[in-house]
Amino acid sequence: MQLDLAPLFEAYKAEQKSEDIDGFVSYLVTARVLDATLVRELYSDTDVDLGTDESLALAGTLLSKRGGGTLVIGPTGTLAAAKASPKSDETVIGGFKGEPDAGPAASAAPETEARFEPIARLAQGAMGAIDVARDVYLRRRVALKTVLPEMAAHKALLGRFLAEMQITAQLEHPNIVPVYALEVAADGTLGYAMKLVNGKDLSQLIQEARELVQAGKPLPPHLVIEQRLDIFLKVCDALEYAHARGIVHRDLKPANVMVGKHNEVYLMDWGIARPMGAGGQSIDAGIELIPPDGEIMGLRTRVGSTIGTPTYMSPEQAAGKNHELDGRSDLYTMGLILSECVTLKQAVGGTTLEEVLTKAREARRDPIEVGIKPGALPPELEAIVKKATSLDVRARYASITALADEVRHFLRNEPIAALPDNTVRKATRWISRNRTTSLALMMSLALLGSVATIVTQRVGQAKVEAILRSELRQSELETESALAAQLLDHKLARYEVALSRLAGATQAVVAAPANPAPAFFVDDFGKPGAGPPDLAPSKRYGTPISVLSSAVVLAPGASKELLEPLARSLAGPVAPAMLEALLDTAGARYDLPAGAVWATIADAGTPALRAHIVLANGMLVTYPGAATATAIDVASDAAYLAAANKPGVHWSNPITRGATSVLPVSTALYVGSSFRGVAVLEIAMDRLMDQPGQQDLEYVQTRLLLARDGTVRGEVSGEGGRAPLAKVVVDAVAKGQSGTVEYDEGGRRWMATYNSLTSLDWSFVAIADKGRMSASNKAIVASDARAAVSAAVKPPAVVAAPAPAPPAPAPSASAEPEASAAPSASVAPSAPPASSLGAPWPKTSASAAPPPSAPPAASSAPRNPFDKWDEYKK
Repeated sequence: MQLDLAPLFEAYKAEQKSEDIDGFVSYLVTARVLDATLVRELYSDTDVDLGTDESLALAGTLLSKRGGGTLVIGPTGTLAAAKASPKSDETVIGGFKGEPDAGPAASAAPETEARFEPIARLAQGAMGAIDVARDVYLRRRVALKTVLPEMAAHKALLGRFLAEMQITAQLEHPNIVPVYALEVAADGTLGYAMKLVNGKDLSQLIQEARELVQAGKPLPPHLVIEQRLDIFLKVCDALEYAHARGIVHRDLKPANVMVGKHNEVYLMDWGIARPMGAGGQSIDAGIELIPPDGEIMGLRTRVGSTIGTPTYMSPEQAAGKNHELDGRSDLYTMGLILSECVTLKQAVGGTTLEEVLTKAREARRDPIEVGIKPGALPPELEAIVKKATSLDVRARYASITALADEVRHFLRNEPIAALPDNTVRKATRWISRNRTTSLALMMSLALLGSVATIVTQRVGQAKVEAILRSELRQSELETESALAAQLLDHKLARYEVALSRLAGATQAVVAAPANPAPAFFVDDFGKPGAGPPDLAPSKRYGTPISVLSSAVVLAPGASKELLEPLARSLAGPVAPAMLEALLDTAGARYDLPAGAVWATIADAGTPALRAHIVLANGMLVTYPGAATATAIDVASDAAYLAAANKPGVHWSNPITRGATSVLPVSTALYVGSSFRGVAVLEIAMDRLMDQPGQQDLEYVQTRLLLARDGTVRGEVSGEGGRAPLAKVVVDAVAKGQSGTVEYDEGGRRWMATYNSLTSLDWSFVAIADKGRMSASNKAIVASDARAAVSAAVKPPAVVAAPAPAPPAPAPSASAEPEASAAPSASVAPSAPPASSLGAPWPKTSASAAPPPSAPPAASSAPRNPFDKWDEYKK
């Protein structure tokens, strides 16, 4: 979703007379512009907050406030007390009134008595609410759960809420959300702060998996059944800990299992948890908040004599026998959740609350298909679920640990207690563990029933066919690998040509400076109105970029005032050459409409991720222009200068730019015999390794770019990771040889081909799994070399976006946070400059370089604008 928040921010400032970012977020939540999911993600991913004053990050941090006395950290770094003046009600800080020797005044303490300041509401139920809040002591964002004011007067309900806080706080386990502190607001409202978890709950993950299965699409790694069962087992761990502490949860359901962005799993909402046995009766007494049947449909938590979520209740819960509940009640519910995790369907459903409760009291699950296909419950898991959800609590597993162990046995293909192995299952299990032996055994048994002569003929024919097919597969692998190496060489040569053209154009500008044009320093990209007019978000770069302008970065200690004239005469005129260098690497034409050029550079992306001009005087010109240009490491720029201070093109070792690995290629810039700097293209390794137009050999496990010293410079591997690399391959690559070799590693047979490259002192290595190679049934068809080369040079398919209306100015994502960070939290409209869409990209000449802000002009013929430069021809 793309949303311009600038008008809303202006309305907020006019209405509230404030530019507070947290207040603005709360305003957006109230206006229903942001939902709870976006708010949780926004605040859980923020950087650590240590204040805005770099010289004293803790200045103004509230430490305590009791009895009218406030303790804060002052600007000198010392503690200072805020005391009421004896002559007035005015609160002052040590150093002003009454303490002349205490040093400079400390920052004023917050006015509020509360430690946690609510920012935006995430959810609200019948009894309480959850807000994102700010911890004014430690400056972190937390989830603040409070009881609603109208419920606070209910003594029994307040007691339950207090019990929830105490229970959750004392259950300290990695899979139980931690509680930070108790909060009592000025109006007496009770609440507690806990970790703010950003992610999705298990019910959302199950829903996503169900929709993909129904659409016939493959599941991503985080939704496959093994991952869902891993989440289930982590919940089991949390429950076993709680049961050991004498606590039963009573409200287990997928919606109460939160899975974080980094695969952390938390069992949430202990609101109706209670001690086992009669000791918890006081917690349940006197509360009756049961909505009408039509409102809950069995999916919401009931509070009353029957406590829990109806569709996940155990029979004893549904019967209201709260004093009899122990860990086996939670275990019953986990059986239902296990069924749902596997089948992606709720185990108990119904159209009315009474129907759901009746099923729960009778321990009846909805019919489910048993089998091994997607959406079915494997027989072993069906037996586990059946035992866990027995009506008789004595027939269930003795503990959550026993249930979890059964699931782990299933995942490891081991026997389970709930379904003892019979002869067929034992045989099936043995076959799955010993596939090669069992295949040979079955073939032998089949052959024993045939006439000896026929057997002999068939065996002989099969051997001949197997040998022939193996030879053809090896030929196929060698042919495709050799072609892949040739395509890599072709790509590398094309990138060297693009770099040479950029270097020639840059040398021409340095030798005979063009007319000065606007130059944008990296700081300009973070200031509203100061950056290029076409600055807009990019899918490829993940940040707003300009394709019309470069960004100028200065080395530490370099003078901006002294270098600005050079920047104006170089950065603007060279930007089109840098753009065309990136297009060169993609094989794209120069006369594309501006919208298509934008889509090629900013969205589809070219093989060259960035172009740099690094001058020896400490100035860096990088393209495309972006606020993140400061991430270009000055140390690597120095390395470029050192490596390229000699004629020719030089390939360096891969480096990492953010989440992308790039392969730098550089060449020196000379004016006469004077060395001025280097031109650099950074080639994205994923684009370099991509080989469109070739056959997909499914048995090839790993493709590598291997240096002479045995270092892996690039890799593409299938599921299972990198195939083992034999020493014989490394030794052959060290000698610059090409060939094919077979070897055994890790109990498997592998075949590797290796072909040296001419542009780099590297080799292309392809490693195939011989077992999969022999079993492949795909037709053996060699790639068309011409088609493969054509596909390799074919520019990416792009579609120019329709020209939008010019967007209203919005605060930049890099601006000062107190002024405009919130409005730019949502992504601004992703589009190239409106004035240039649909027109050919602007051309430049040696005599007059239009400023990057000028609208694109039409061109009569496609050409490189530097081809006709007299200086370049020299």
